[in-house]
Amino acid sequence: MKDHFQPVVEFLSQHGPDLLADLKDVNAELGRVVTDIKHAVESSDLEAMERSAMEGEALTKKKQEEDKWDHVCYRESSVLCKLVLGICIYLKGDCTTSMRYLDTVLILGFPASPSFKTLISEVDEVCKKQQQQQQDLIPNTKLSKSTDTFTTTVPIIEFQEGELSASDFKSKFYNKETPVIIRGLCSSWDAITKWSDTSYFINNSGWRSVPTELGRHRDGDWKEQLMTINEFMSTKMTEGSAIGIGYIAQHDLLSHLQFLKRDVSVPELALAVADEDDIISNCWLGTRNTVTELHRDSYENFFVQTCGSKYVRLYAPNQAKYLYVSSGTSHTAQGNCSSVTCEQEDTSAHPLHAQAAFTDCVLHPGDALYIPSDWFHYLRALTPSISVNFWF
Repeated sequence: MKDHFQPVVEFLSQHGPDLLADLKDVNAELGRVVTDIKHAVESSDLEAMERSAMEGEALTKKKQEEDKWDHVCYRESSVLCKLVLGICIYLKGDCTTSMRYLDTVLILGFPASPSFKTLISEVDEVCKKQQQQQQDLIPNTKLSKSTDTFTTTVPIIEFQEGELSASDFKSKFYNKETPVIIRGLCSSWDAITKWSDTSYFINNSGWRSVPTELGRHRDGDWKEQLMTINEFMSTKMTEGSAIGIGYIAQHDLLSHLQFLKRDVSVPELALAVADEDDIISNCWLGTRNTVTELHRDSYENFFVQTCGSKYVRLYAPNQAKYLYVSSGTSHTAQGNCSSVTCEQEDTSAHPLHAQAAFTDCVLHPGDALYIPSDWFHYLRALTPSISVNFWF
């Protein structure tokens, strides 16, 4: 049992003193709960750990529902309580519920220490074996094929795979901060075929939980919700059963679901200008008409379309004066987002936008698009879509 609780011991050692000091001033009741958890861990009292963690979970959930996680101590307390509950529940034999708690700990940003990775792998493997024993595997099921036809306006410069050397990419595009498409650059990825089958995700990770966005900001029905891979793939991505708009957006799914890592690789053109250790990857899985609104990033970006098709529109940095860039709100904290609603432009609200020049394209499976830092980009899925991007 002690080995299973090693992540908790490490958390309390690294964060406990500062967390308790903060809670003394911010929330004494929650501070008492954290102290009780600490004492229960020290005495290996499983029942006391679970009881205190459940109390702390209720307190942090209440604060979150009140939209009052106004101090980092609430997030840290929630991580601690979920971590303890995940382990306690696993030791009692419920690996599925345990996995949901542990996935939430990952999503909340708990550092993935070796002991935590070992714990996650163990619980994940037990869940997989249970599914196999219950013969709960589903047959091959393809992504929904619903689609839009689309004609681009001002095409982006493009090459076919093999036509652009690393040195030419660096000198003619990277150094000059100019976007470029390489068609078929990643067509050899296993992800191109494997990820188009939703059963691949469900059979290998259906019990895992991920952060999803339902609806869209522009439609006024946007919300966040934790869903299992099974729920998301079955109700949002599978042909014949996809309902409504759903998006797993800007999530490090390759770290979250480790088996996916073997299906992709960092494009060699990106490695020509960046060290692999400095590259950050994110996955984007969503239904037709999922939208990433117009914004810019401080990172260089290699964006790879893995499944389905996606429309992309780009504006150069010198067009910012026409894009009504936000100074930052709860949803645009970095002040890097435009208030223009692309493809539904309101000329009365944004009259200068009519003067903005852009280039655009449609990406298909295997295509890669280099987006230089500070270039504004807008994306909309024309079909159910999966993409991977590499920031550096």
